[in-house]
Amino acid sequence: MVDGLLKYKLAHPSVNNPDLLAAEQDTACRSVNGSDSATDGDMDTAYGLLLADRQWGSSGTYNYKQIAVRNINAIKTSLINPDTNLLLMGDWSGPDDSRKYYGSRSSDWMADHFRAFRRATGDSAWDTIRTKHQDLIALLQSKYAASTGLLPDFVQDTNSTVKPAVGKMLEEEATDGKYWYNACRDPWRIGADAAVTGDGKSLAAARKLNTWIKGKTGGDPNRIAVGYQLNGTQIGSGSDAAFVAPFAVAATTDSGSQAWLDALWNKMLTTPIDTNTYFGASIQLQVMITVSGNHWIP
Repeated sequence: MVDGLLKYKLAHPSVNNPDLLAAEQDTACRSVNGSDSATDGDMDTAYGLLLADRQWGSSGTYNYKQIAVRNINAIKTSLINPDTNLLLMGDWSGPDDSRKYYGSRSSDWMADHFRAFRRATGDSAWDTIRTKHQDLIALLQSKYAASTGLLPDFVQDTNSTVKPAVGKMLEEEATDGKYWYNACRDPWRIGADAAVTGDGKSLAAARKLNTWIKGKTGGDPNRIAVGYQLNGTQIGSGSDAAFVAPFAVAATTDSGSQAWLDALWNKMLTTPIDTNTYFGASIQLQVMITVSGNHWIP
């Protein structure tokens, strides 16, 4: 299975950097919509290859470690803004469009991935990159979401006074600056580093999110909304695993939240998998891997 996924990756290189993955394919497996990369896809691909190397070694059909390092170096070259040391949204983003070039997507800010990249390459730049992102999380939580810890889908002006995106950054004018279908992954992404490493910055960020959502819902996962303003005001109705599941990872960072964690776990167990979309289902699966103690940093 891993080799099949890797074969697919290698067959669909980004037009901008062949060591990155073209983010979108049609039903005929042809790369479409620019045939360029999306940052979170390459972050996870490189991390997955490092996991494969640790699990099975790299002496089989594919040299996982070698391909991973090429992928990581391509991320540094094409997906890190050299002015800010922050992640770009894709390898299509350049200084010709300064708004997007100095924009970033909060769900890409994966400290555990940066740690793995540092270990795999020996490149200390990844320490600097990780710290920049962790400090940005703390700044945004303090300045824009002091009572909630919520982050926006996108930020702007990372080269000056960073703030939640105003208007459309990449997807939707109404929600790009709010906690929506990108930022909903943040409690998982931040919480994973906190849970596995005990890093103080990641712990502080994850615990702020956990404390708020537990209080907001009164400990009832069924009350987790689909989307919030950064001040905690609900903006969507219904329930979606993409918003519910990630908070379980944040809950693991607080020893006083066992009952809340249990409630979230039970909610995931009893929620039917939505076969119409990969998004919520894939997030929930990865969350369950982490919460069950099976997430580790290669």
